[in-house]
Amino acid sequence: DFAGTIDVDAEMAGKVEYVIASLHPPCIPFGTRSENTAALAGAMANPFVKIIGHPDDDRYPLDYEELVIAAKRENVALEVNNSSFCPGSGRQNGVKNARTMLHYCRQFEVPVMLGSDAHIWYDVGEMGRCRALLRETDFPPELVLNYRMDGLDYVLNRKEKSVNTSGGSVR
Repeated sequence: DFAGTIDVDAEMAGKVEYVIASLHPPCIPFGTRSENTAALAGAMANPFVKIIGHPDDDRYPLDYEELVIAAKRENVALEVNNSSFCPGSGRQNGVKNARTMLHYCRQFEVPVMLGSDAHIWYDVGEMGRCRALLRETDFPPELVLNYRMDGLDYVLNRKEKSVNTSGGSVR
């Protein structure tokens, strides 16, 4: 929801290494720039959420400076999603939005994680469009978790995996 509640309960979240939170229709309606940014910032406060997935779709407009500042505060990685840049992707203006996000990630030294978002076997690990955008924007490789030996450790150890809940959704 727009407060950042995720649709993974505490029991399930405790059984996985990490949770990637993202905005998807029909799970959450298209909101305003402020609502969508608040939803992702709220999700980042959840101790299980380690990555924000494909924050690049104009159907869910975002305040990228505010998003990146929240990611820095919560030590959450932001995904650069190869699938978002493919012709025919359902996401709108992915390259433009990722370029803006990368600008703020560089400014505030917030790490990114490259993801293929593969929905078919032959796209698993395909990151060519991500790498091209990183080259185009001259993005610092030390901020790309995929390029660092400690990248996965950063994701897995960013916060304690504990939360006080009485069941239901975790916030």
